[in-house]
Amino acid sequence: MPYTPDEILDPEIVNELLEVGDAEFLQDLFETYIEDAHEKIQGMTQAMESGNAQQLGRLAHTFKGASGNIGAIELSKIAEKLQQMGYNDQLDGVEAVVNDLKELYKLVETTMQNKLQELR
Repeated sequence: MPYTPDEILDPEIVNELLEVGDAEFLQDLFETYIEDAHEKIQGMTQAMESGNAQQLGRLAHTFKGASGNIGAIELSKIAEKLQQMGYNDQLDGVEAVVNDLKELYKLVETTMQNKLQELR
């Protein structure tokens, strides 16, 4: 599913973050998000593979909030879907949703890196 750049990383939210802080603040926020995202995605993958639906739901919940906070709204929506699937012990079809999340995350990370380059 193709996404527009604004769907990948909402520029209004990014600009609000820049108003709250500065370029260094945004860089720290993005770098922390990226580090945390790698851990959460790995954890969600492991939870899915081991059939631990509740753990998947918890990790997806955390990832959903963090993604929304940095402006990755569509990624947050996919995480919300995983959260619901996990909390409802619904693992049928979860692999496709995790794969969608991973694919969109790659776009989000690239977009974040590009934004940081613009600010340097």
